[in-house]
Amino acid sequence: MAGRLLLTGWPLDRVWAEDGAVFLADARDHGWRSIGYSYAGYLHGLPRVLAVIGSHLPLSGYARWAVVVSGLVCALVAALVCAAARQVTGSRWWAVVAGLATVSAPALGTESLGSLANLQWFLLYGALWLCLTRPEGTRWPASAALAVTAAATTPLTVVLLPVLLLLHGRRVWRHPAAAGLVGGLVLQVLCILRAPRSTGLELDRGPGLPPGLGRTYVDSVAGVTTLSPRAGAAVGVLVLLAGAAALCTARRHRREAVIVALTGALLFVGTSVLTGATTGRYAGIGTLFLWAALVLAAGAAPRWASALVGALLATSAVIGLPVDAYLLSGPSWSSELDRATSECRGPAAPDTAVLRLSPKGRTSITVSCRALG
Repeated sequence: MAGRLLLTGWPLDRVWAEDGAVFLADARDHGWRSIGYSYAGYLHGLPRVLAVIGSHLPLSGYARWAVVVSGLVCALVAALVCAAARQVTGSRWWAVVAGLATVSAPALGTESLGSLANLQWFLLYGALWLCLTRPEGTRWPASAALAVTAAATTPLTVVLLPVLLLLHGRRVWRHPAAAGLVGGLVLQVLCILRAPRSTGLELDRGPGLPPGLGRTYVDSVAGVTTLSPRAGAAVGVLVLLAGAAALCTARRHRREAVIVALTGALLFVGTSVLTGATTGRYAGIGTLFLWAALVLAAGAAPRWASALVGALLATSAVIGLPVDAYLLSGPSWSSELDRATSECRGPAAPDTAVLRLSPKGRTSITVSCRALG
């Protein structure tokens, strides 16, 4: 969902793991105080706020709320990216490509879309483009708001501080992104050190170097996840070669493109090593940064190189459809509500009921029978 074509299932009737077991559960138990709770070791600012708002809806409407509001946030980020990319590249066409990356990059289709928990990746991408803009041409209120929201949602925005410094040097503190990122990261540090921790969903992590990490980067980040590994790798190699050609012939933005590409690769490798696995959401953020680097290089390259990069990106977006049905692998939210309501009205008359969440078999949320009506 979230703007990407989904051909199977009904995406408005699923609640993704953390959206229910962590954010909704904490919002129902602690109200607005849950915004300051940590999960997976850090603060999830925007998803927490949206979950608290959604918790005031009837339970039957929460699945629709989570998916639709996630899509709206992605659309807003795409619009902000488009405006920033237009300023940076001077090209309306490549600005549109940068904005559409939030809904067309193939790696996003595995498990990143239509989820409050995964908004952090899109906010991080939006903050990246904000960092690329010139300080004197950037509007303070909107830019600072995006930066602080991104940093208060994921501590991974720390990688953007050296990007800012490398790109803007002594002028860095004139940029609204600098103040916003630092402010949000201060909140993150305070949360990591002092905040109560969520217990609704235990993470199974084993830090280490996943096997075939480089091949996965080519297959999933530059390539297409829905193809066979060999075909996906072929597309990935072509995209990287076209990007290299555009970079070598670009008349400007070479340095920016290299910094962005390396930062995206660092994020992909770093998150994969910290968790010991390469998942769709990690490939997704790597892909978004790679697309940003390609836009920077191709937007300043000769027409033939620009057309080659554009054709390959369009091809990978099209053959990457439809998105993976993993997000919809769990039971529907409405069917779970119906089943739980029947249990609560049955002879045993329990006080609580368990609602299973998507993906299948991963987690659940316990609600009171009173809340089911």
